[in-house]
Amino acid sequence: MNMELKRKKFIQWIVVALLTIIVVGVSLAFYISASHYESTNDAQIDANLVSVKSSVTAYVERIAFADNEKVRKGQLLVTFDTTELQTKVSEALAEYENAIVNLSMAENSSLSGNEDLTAYNQNAASVNQDVLSADATLEKSQKNYERTRKLFLLKAATQEQLDNAKASLDIAQSDHRKYLILHKSSLSTANSYRLKQKENRNKIEQAKIAIRQKGAALALARINLSRAFVYAPCDGFVTKRAIQEGQYISAGQSICCIVNNADYWVTANFKETQIHKLKVRQTVEIKIDAYPNLKLKGSVASFTEATGAKFSLIPPDNASGNFTKVVQRIPVKIRLSGIDQKLRNSLFPGMSAYIRVNTNQN
Repeated sequence: MNMELKRKKFIQWIVVALLTIIVVGVSLAFYISASHYESTNDAQIDANLVSVKSSVTAYVERIAFADNEKVRKGQLLVTFDTTELQTKVSEALAEYENAIVNLSMAENSSLSGNEDLTAYNQNAASVNQDVLSADATLEKSQKNYERTRKLFLLKAATQEQLDNAKASLDIAQSDHRKYLILHKSSLSTANSYRLKQKENRNKIEQAKIAIRQKGAALALARINLSRAFVYAPCDGFVTKRAIQEGQYISAGQSICCIVNNADYWVTANFKETQIHKLKVRQTVEIKIDAYPNLKLKGSVASFTEATGAKFSLIPPDNASGNFTKVVQRIPVKIRLSGIDQKLRNSLFPGMSAYIRVNTNQN
């Protein structure tokens, strides 16, 4: 009987020992496994939220989308009233065409001025030849008079011959003075037209500048007219409509928001004490709170180069007042992998997630 009791106790001790070994082994295995992972439930689904705003100030004529509707890139969303914008285009076009006409007039005036200047230069050159001819005639008359006067004093010439020589000299002197005055006048006129041509060239440059200015104004007016038609900047779902048909809105006012579902990722806020174990390209297990049975895969893509507190509206200043140390969190971008379009349409930015990173990787 004692032997049977001892045998039962021995078996019990063996069972207890085996259970203890199993519990210790499982606990040790769980500890070793857990030491290779870092996790957080401070995570959420993220995507690009594209804010669509008005670029013009006008009345809303037509809204071509419904709330939460799926849209394609380039799809028409909103049409504004174009009456005022079209008028501005017409005004800018008229001013641009008027600038072109002004340039044409300036060029014609310059061309005509060139012809006049050429004519007056030729006239000045012709008068200069007359001056040279008058110089020669005056010199000849002067010598003839001096020679005749000397002969007259020697009684070798008559008074009539002296008088004729003196008359020829007077005529030559008068012609010489006349041509000098004409030459000076022709040079003055040519210089005047030369200055006028300089002014014409300046007018041409001013007209060209005006064409560029009016052309830029016309291009801007046409751009503003094109902005009366708002198109989707990307694929996604349009939401947060902030306008109504017939409403008068200003440039820069929000129209709606498009959730770009072409690319989703997870932003996980890890404690600063966990960051040293995390590296880019480490594999990640993801669970979405909204879909408990859904398990996604991903990888560490990048780290935000500051803690989340630094991006807050009023960042904490530990240099003022009493200091209480708080463990900071650093946002980490997790790239999702292996999700199809159907699953992508089931995800929404802001959904909570649980992240588990395998740190047993280089």
